[in-house]
Amino acid sequence: MPLTVLNRPDPDAMNELLNYCYDSMVGVALRLAWYMGLIASEIANVKWEAFDWQKSELHVGNRTIPVSREQLYFFDAIYHEREAKPTDYVVVSSNTRRPVTRQSISRAAREAMDSYNMTSVRLIDLRHDFILRQLEQKDWSTVSRIAGVELRTLKECYDFNPESGKSLHKVESEDLEVDKKIDAIIDRRTMSPAETAIMLSWYVGLSREEIVALTWDKVDLDKGMISGHMGDHSKRAVNYLMELKKRHPKCLDCNVIVGKRTEQEIDPDLLSKQVKALLVRSGIDHLTLRSLCRNDRVVNPREEEIAAILVRERSALMEELQLQLGANAKIIRSSLHRMMEAGRVTKIGRRYYLSEETVSKDTYRELLTQYLLEHEKARRGELATLLNLNPKQCLHALEGFIRDGWLIRVGKTYSLK
Repeated sequence: MPLTVLNRPDPDAMNELLNYCYDSMVGVALRLAWYMGLIASEIANVKWEAFDWQKSELHVGNRTIPVSREQLYFFDAIYHEREAKPTDYVVVSSNTRRPVTRQSISRAAREAMDSYNMTSVRLIDLRHDFILRQLEQKDWSTVSRIAGVELRTLKECYDFNPESGKSLHKVESEDLEVDKKIDAIIDRRTMSPAETAIMLSWYVGLSREEIVALTWDKVDLDKGMISGHMGDHSKRAVNYLMELKKRHPKCLDCNVIVGKRTEQEIDPDLLSKQVKALLVRSGIDHLTLRSLCRNDRVVNPREEEIAAILVRERSALMEELQLQLGANAKIIRSSLHRMMEAGRVTKIGRRYYLSEETVSKDTYRELLTQYLLEHEKARRGELATLLNLNPKQCLHALEGFIRDGWLIRVGKTYSLK
């Protein structure tokens, strides 16, 4: 294989990106790649038991990787934050708390770095950069053990030049090969249902069900928005759909993907089979339409800005979010809807909260009943603390229970009826 120049990430851009993503799925994955040299498959499978907190080490296979104090504090904090809902795996979906595939991790990392103008950098490059930084401080033998690469192979793959900061390497990423193959499928522009489905899943992150149900009225070609999704890759998808629209102008009142013969909504199982056949013909036999879709939607700047406001303010009205973000209500409402569907945000009355900051509505009655059986009566402030709500939102919830007939208010206290 010919030697190629390694695409090293910009340290300032990486630090900014990590601060932005922080403890999200992609943020944790990027730290494991850049600070510990893990590849996508290792990131997907690493478990908390691999950390040796006392020795500041991470054990992956037969490798012992030193962990800096800063990163050890970071992962220790993540571990303890999840104690309420513990997970075996370090990298899990922010929505489902389940492990994610290496393809999803690679794709998430790619899109996150693209958003910070590191378009030529991929997840595997972060591992190479980690090895180079290790070579700046340690000898070849030590780096060989840390990286899990035989000494001879390491020297063959890396022609390290500390002065230029560049390295020539022969390593080709399997994930990058998959990326290239899928991009090649989409670039053919056959506009077939299978190709269009792959494009919508790969660029936008739509699930099979979302793809089948997608209609043209959910595609805003002017704003670069598809079913509420925005971003650089969604814009690529919009360009694709603009071409599809020109080729099939008669289908503008129906679904984006229709059967070739019926011109009606395509059967999901049939679409999955067509996608699988196209992937196999293109040399990608380990993926399906479902596995193409992200398990964790990659950092959506608008959603992360909303989340940051809700962390800071604890709650916000639609108007307050609109004022702080400087965006129109339709875009913010769409983002909030997706965040509520994903379980990230809860709406109580007119205010929005991060879900982990609130008690589920379904548990309000159970908590109140248990508390009032024990204390007989309580003031609104006590109940607001119990439900983790501000006084006004608590009043709104309590009045609803009074109308339901199982709670009564006498003066400033509440009790069971």
